[in-house]
Amino acid sequence: MTNLIASAKKRIQRVRQSLGLSRATKTSAYSTQDSIACLDQSSAELTMLFPAESSYLRNFAMARYRGLGELVDLGAWAGSSTLALGQGLAMNDRVDCSRKRIHAYDIFIWEQWMSDIPWSSSLVKGYQNGDSFLPLYEKQIAAYEHLIATYPGDLNAMAEFPRDIEYLFVDVMKSWQLANTTIQKYFTKLIPGISIVHHQDYNHYFTPWIHLLMYRLRDHFVFEQYVEGTPSTVFAYTDEIPAEKLQQDYSFDSFSADEFEAAFEYSIRNTGKSAWPSIASSRVMAYIHQGKWDIAEKEYLPLKSRYGTENYDVAQIEKILRERSFR
Repeated sequence: MTNLIASAKKRIQRVRQSLGLSRATKTSAYSTQDSIACLDQSSAELTMLFPAESSYLRNFAMARYRGLGELVDLGAWAGSSTLALGQGLAMNDRVDCSRKRIHAYDIFIWEQWMSDIPWSSSLVKGYQNGDSFLPLYEKQIAAYEHLIATYPGDLNAMAEFPRDIEYLFVDVMKSWQLANTTIQKYFTKLIPGISIVHHQDYNHYFTPWIHLLMYRLRDHFVFEQYVEGTPSTVFAYTDEIPAEKLQQDYSFDSFSADEFEAAFEYSIRNTGKSAWPSIASSRVMAYIHQGKWDIAEKEYLPLKSRYGTENYDVAQIEKILRERSFR
């Protein structure tokens, strides 16, 4: 036992040093409050995550992960989510890390919208549309690369994930195709009663299919946590999903009008009040994705009246509708 404690302390000290934390900070083997607080203060230099989201990832890998399946990061981008998982896993001495437990996926190709963001970091300097930013990702996760397997490329073209998944971080459902790929190749590996699915885009205006799909699969998941003030919502996987539900190619046409409305009501009922404008905006965005502009315009009016354009998601819907009206 003495050797185990000493080993845990050495590992935690190495992690603290890599995060720039004081040697004088008290340590313990797993999940003391001071360890969690220190981890909350660290983040990647370049990130699109809120601090609370990064903290959730770190703390899950550190305090809850049992090694019954893999930690999968779909949509790693510049590596902040992968880094957070690595930081947490490095402090989890309950799990055998002799092999890589974290699996990170992204296409790692720079797009114009990334250049349009006013980054404060110099890491992005020089990247042009179409460039690979894999080196940027590798720089950010370098301290934990011994824990991480990275898979660059188009997720839609990749094979089904080969192992069971204990924690699935989903930041890749940007289209129906990617949503279907996620369900067909990754949800198939979830463990009933064990696995966690963390949707980073659940409370974001652009991705209405997430609400529809999670409502369709509601008998197999329960809401675990809305990460307050962020786009993230976390689900616990409770009951095995039948194969016929996993292998469908879903689209808006897969859902009746009644199911469509019930899906967004379900999401609002199970999240915090600060998420409601985003979910309501996503409902309007569903009409925009389908080219149903007249309905979108009509449904936008009560959305704007209730939540105002000070809300980011509502403002994005207004911007899309306004730009179309000027064409």
